Amino acid sequence: QANAQLESKVARRTRALTETNARLRKEVAERQQAEQTLRAAQDELVQAAKLAVLGQLAAGITHELAQPLGAMRTLSGNAVAFMKRGDLDTVEKNLGIIARLADQMGRIITPLKTFARKSPAIPAATDLAHAVSAALFLLDPRLAKAGVTVINRCEAGRDIAWCDQNRLEQVLINLIRNAADAMADAPVRELLIEAGPDDAGGLALRIADSGCGLPDPAAGRLFEPFFTTKPAGEGLGLGLAISRDIVREFGGELSADNRPEGGARFTLHLPAAPKDAP
Repeated sequence: QANAQLESKVARRTRALTETNARLRKEVAERQQAEQTLRAAQDELVQAAKLAVLGQLAAGITHELAQPLGAMRTLSGNAVAFMKRGDLDTVEKNLGIIARLADQMGRIITPLKTFARKSPAIPAATDLAHAVSAALFLLDPRLAKAGVTVINRCEAGRDIAWCDQNRLEQVLINLIRNAADAMADAPVRELLIEAGPDDAGGLALRIADSGCGLPDPAAGRLFEPFFTTKPAGEGLGLGLAISRDIVREFGGELSADNRPEGGARFTLHLPAAPKDAP
């Protein structure tokens, strides 16, 4: 009788454990599916933010391309006329200038194609100076129009982070655009960008402006989705939230504070690239 009771108890416990294991496997599968769905949604949101930035940069890009296009049209027309006259030397010079202008347009378009490309974030050794230069290149017309003086203290080959350069450029473009907006009414419009080691063994990339700074009540909510200090219709309040998520995906952090001399400062803490990274 005791043996029968023991076998019955073991059978009940076994059934309970089997049912519990089945529930756990189901919950794990559901959680993995939810994480994949969340990751896909985050990637789509990141891509949408990049395309929104490109849309806002379209006017400046059009201006940059219109000048060499106009010159190429004039030079090609002249080349035809000189060819009819038999002046092949001038035709050769015109074609050489057209080739240089085509290369110039390629240098404008290539960063845009790279930035707009939809791709997963793949960490690699990234020169912070190169990422900053690419972001400033895309924003140059906007910064020049706003009268912003850029002080870029990043040196090529000095600070190498472990992150995805394309995603990092997206974060930098967002932060630099915000800095330019914050200085719209400032008497002095100065953007300072510098990088160097941080106290945790990683790298710190700082973007500082000479604007009005961060209001105290808003400082704790800056990275909340849909929170913005901009006027209605000028921002959804997603840029900083997306930027923080991208930096955290690298294993870093994004923080903000006010400068003692005035203005806001955003700091990207990024992991340094391993010594043996290519």
